[in-house]
Amino acid sequence: APLLIEADAVRNMRPGSVIVDLAAEKGGNCELTQADQNVVDSGVTIIGHTNLPAEVPAHASQMYDTCFATHLLGHWVRERQALSLEYAVWMLTARPAEVFGITDRGTLGLGLPADVVVFDPKTVGAGPPVRTYDLPAGADRLISHATGIEAVIVNGTVIRRQNKDVVDASGSLPGKLLRFGKAA
Repeated sequence: APLLIEADAVRNMRPGSVIVDLAAEKGGNCELTQADQNVVDSGVTIIGHTNLPAEVPAHASQMYDTCFATHLLGHWVRERQALSLEYAVWMLTARPAEVFGITDRGTLGLGLPADVVVFDPKTVGAGPPVRTYDLPAGADRLISHATGIEAVIVNGTVIRRQNKDVVDASGSLPGKLLRFGKAA
């Protein structure tokens, strides 16, 4: 089971010292995870900020952010009511497209690609972390299985329905490479 260390418990120690001590206690057989993105609910003010910088994960096996969208919708929107559903959907769709200069994604409109996630606001959420070994050379990463997602549609084609892929991954897929703000 994960060991959560609250900042107050180690206030008088440097973080590196805490990590070394914990690793020694476990005989080096441990995995360290730093949960630092709005994990602690008390005093969170960043969640509703409108101009957050975009970050790109560099170490897939060390990152656990696969559940960001479903956690946002389930926890922060439904359970905590810290954001409206409309604002959260905007933050997950139109805002990233705007930040990255992707002009034909992020909104639904006539003549635009239909990229849609159909979800139930009453049940959408994130499952616990699960380690999977599906990267090249059998490398591992942490994932989270979503709940409450009814369908995923890419360019108007349903690719996933009720947690099952409905397209042949080895065949032609509807996704397009984005370059210079548009699909290539």
